[in-house]
Amino acid sequence: MPWRRGAAVVALAALLGCGEDAISVRPAERGAYGRDELLAAVSAYAGGPRTPEAFGALVRAVAALRPKMDEPVAAQAELQLTVLAVDAVEAVASLPWPERTARLATTVWPLALAPEVEALAPDGWRAPDELATALRDGEGAEAYVARLCTGAYVVDCKHVVPEWQGAILGTIAVGRLTERARAAVQDCDACTAEPGWAAAVKRWEALDVVAQAERAAAEDAGATERWPAAGPAAAPWAPVAVSVEVEDDGDWVIDGATVALAGRVGALVARRDAPADGAGRGVAAAHLAPGAPVTALDAVIAAARAAGYTRVVVEAREPVYPWTRRGYAVELARLGRGARLGGVPADATVQTALRALDARAPAAAAPTAPGAAAPAPRP
Repeated sequence: MPWRRGAAVVALAALLGCGEDAISVRPAERGAYGRDELLAAVSAYAGGPRTPEAFGALVRAVAALRPKMDEPVAAQAELQLTVLAVDAVEAVASLPWPERTARLATTVWPLALAPEVEALAPDGWRAPDELATALRDGEGAEAYVARLCTGAYVVDCKHVVPEWQGAILGTIAVGRLTERARAAVQDCDACTAEPGWAAAVKRWEALDVVAQAERAAAEDAGATERWPAAGPAAAPWAPVAVSVEVEDDGDWVIDGATVALAGRVGALVARRDAPADGAGRGVAAAHLAPGAPVTALDAVIAAARAAGYTRVVVEAREPVYPWTRRGYAVELARLGRGARLGGVPADATVQTALRALDARAPAAAAPTAPGAAAPAPRP
């Protein structure tokens, strides 16, 4: 940054973390270029619950001040926002990624994924990358993530399935805020006397270490090649009572928890009637890699039958973006005991079994429009 923040730094009026030294409030020149309003907005956030939603309100308040800002005030805003954001991100760091995405995508990420805060040109011009990452009126978390993953961040997240795109953007957001907070504090002459600024940067760096590992896990879990390609016999996805993922090493992960061999049927029984509204009751989803042996699917079907399920739905994906999830429904009453899906041999793969179902599907069923009924595949 061309301007060095010195004695005019507007400091935080609260602790940046449990046990950290407070950052004192330093006097600032009053009134000019939105500085007073910036200080008031920062103080209001620092004095309240530091949730993602409260931080989103702060971001909007600061955005409304940008037409007034000169470069020094814009630099102060960059410093305050990038440092204060650590509280909002930490507040939800233990939640699963779908929940984090719901709370951060429209509050923290529009700041994190945009360029650093700068004063606007006299004519209000904004850089294309800022416009591309700005939250649009009425846009929800899912729509925001989908737009960025086909636009500004297409290289980073279009190759993973939608359920994991939020994790990719979220880990990128942490990395960007870590870099920006570090740069803003280093550029602040007065910050060297206040240990809270450096402590905030260290908190970001700790989050970034975790985020890098989480991104690698999300890249793996959301890789499109982990699902069979859906064909004409696949139907639109619908709610299920339980999800069984068969990992490459043969382990079963049932609703996110690894279950030992002896406990699989019991775990399925416990979840069979789980949906309170009855949606998906008695239906189990089976997620296997396309190259997995069909005998692994046989084992899921056998366990579901033993647990009293009526249907197993084999997960698949449309082979084009946005990799929409679809399912091959296996009605257990119609599939005889010991019979194999698609009638394929024991050395076949799951994808081969599904292709056998596709070959029997009426030609008119391909493709099935989203939300439309599809004929049940014959086992």
